[in-house]
Amino acid sequence: MQGKSGFYGWITLSAAALVYFLMCGVLLYSFGVFLPFICQEFDWGRGAVSGAYTAMMLSGGLVGPFAGIFITKYGSRSAIVLGNLLAASGLILLAFHTRMWQLYVSYGVLIGIGIGFGGFIATTTIANNWFNRNKSLALSIVITCGGLGGLFLIPGIMAIIQRVGWRGGYGVMFAVTLVFMVIIPGLVIRNKPEDLGQVRDGLMNPELENSSSAPSTSRLYSTPVDFSLRQAIRTPSLWLILIAVTIQLFAMSMLATHQVAFLVDMGISASVAATALGLLPGTSTIGRLAVGLLGLRYNMRFLAICAFVVMTTGMALALLTRSLPMAFLYVTVFGIGFGAFVVANTALFSIYFGATSYPKIIGFVSFFAVTGSIGAPLAGALYDYSGSYMVPFSIAFLSLLAGLACMVFARPPQHPSL
Repeated sequence: MQGKSGFYGWITLSAAALVYFLMCGVLLYSFGVFLPFICQEFDWGRGAVSGAYTAMMLSGGLVGPFAGIFITKYGSRSAIVLGNLLAASGLILLAFHTRMWQLYVSYGVLIGIGIGFGGFIATTTIANNWFNRNKSLALSIVITCGGLGGLFLIPGIMAIIQRVGWRGGYGVMFAVTLVFMVIIPGLVIRNKPEDLGQVRDGLMNPELENSSSAPSTSRLYSTPVDFSLRQAIRTPSLWLILIAVTIQLFAMSMLATHQVAFLVDMGISASVAATALGLLPGTSTIGRLAVGLLGLRYNMRFLAICAFVVMTTGMALALLTRSLPMAFLYVTVFGIGFGAFVVANTALFSIYFGATSYPKIIGFVSFFAVTGSIGAPLAGALYDYSGSYMVPFSIAFLSLLAGLACMVFARPPQHPSL
């Protein structure tokens, strides 16, 4: 059943994790590092420049439904290759841009669409296709690598910028994307175990999964019947989780885009501020791995609620930050909560609605949740108006409280056939 070479799931999962590692570090979190340099060179306002980040989020979210359909029909490997080719083209154009509209087209459109096709939906679909009993662990591995991408790559990107300039930095990122996010995944990734005559989790006997001798993980809730996209849309639970995800992105887009500028305004050096920015996704790895392991034995909705409590606490600490130690404290707390909720909500969509329509459901959620990216330009505009980040960060805190309430009421839905 497994073939001569053994279970291939962990190999293809590793390739997917590499893609997400680089996507988060090179394509997503790096924008906050480049922002001060671009603003300084062209004398552009932070609100206007950070709007490109919002455009990227909007592009990635709006193509979500199309990416879900594409992945369902052609598989994650094709989506990853196509999406990251688009992202690579955006990076090389960024190295030469001189106008605001060029920034928006390169980063906001090309990289945004590339991330939509070749990023989160595609890589987490691989985890869902290859694993069931170990689903939460597989998802946490992929998503944790995104946090590690921020932790290890952001300081390195800052060092590259300081050595060869921000244009040279984009050139280096183009080469990395082409080799490690297009060529290698295209050669290694397989869409599902059936392509190699294997089964999910590498089980020799798939029926063991539902037998009484299976581990206690089989007793955790999972929908007995997969939902179609249309059926999932009709459940309150999908919309409650969607609202919570949108609010999470709203708060995160503020911090990812403005944290370096926020700390530099306090008198902290750009290199130290970049390290703190890298710490945000870096500390999120603690939450991501914790939920991945705890999710093997504990209720995922409970873990999602706990994650939101921690994330909201981190935002409250950000409002009190006046020094570098406090900055590292709020980044650590918020990062842990953020990372934990990313894994928890992703797993909940599969647990509540099944694996069959997972790419389409995540694509649908992305289409609406992307409105949370308005947090980046809103924070920039409010800063340009008031000269402080206190008002936008307060709005983020209150929004997170509302998101917490949504998760409390997001109970498992009942399939219409039951």
